[in-house]
Amino acid sequence: EANANFKVEVEELKKQLKEARISHRTEMKHLKKQVKELEQERDSLKSMNSHVLNEFGLNAPLYCGLRAGGMGNVTSGDLCKKDVSLRPELNKEGEQFVEYVHPVQRILDRRGPRNDELLRMRALTAESGFAVPLKLAMERKILCDLTPRLPGIHGEHPLLAQIEGRLDDFGFEDFLNTAEFMEEMQDPHFLMESKLGLVKHSTNIKALS
Repeated sequence: EANANFKVEVEELKKQLKEARISHRTEMKHLKKQVKELEQERDSLKSMNSHVLNEFGLNAPLYCGLRAGGMGNVTSGDLCKKDVSLRPELNKEGEQFVEYVHPVQRILDRRGPRNDELLRMRALTAESGFAVPLKLAMERKILCDLTPRLPGIHGEHPLLAQIEGRLDDFGFEDFLNTAEFMEEMQDPHFLMESKLGLVKHSTNIKALS
């Protein structure tokens, strides 16, 4: 009888040990899943910060507003919206993905001139503080708002190209679909009214003005 009770106790202990092992494995799987989700969220935040936020985690238009050339007459807000549209998102399975329209878009997003401009601004910030990048951003904004000629007549500030480092660059955007070679001539009066904010204007009219 004592041996039978001992065997029953041993079987119960084995059963409890087996249940504890199963519970431990389940908890370990759950913890590994949580760690994986946190790592994916961290990578997603890093990718988002590299496109939208600066190194201090601030959503400032300082970096995305500094054009690196070849973007046309684009405002800082347009560039920020473009950056937000390209930032990685998470799908239903929690995997990170970016949907690109063209392979060149992927290359420009990873190693394009905008990233070079970001690195240059971060180097200036680390070397001289925020004063130099802010000054360049203010000068660029002023030059983008000022037009050297009347609306409808193409003109560009050489100083703006100098600030952006585009004086020696020559790409497809310099001779394909440029405003100075457009076949249709816009009404100067309407362009001036749109520039003064008297009428609503489209993106093409804004680019010409």
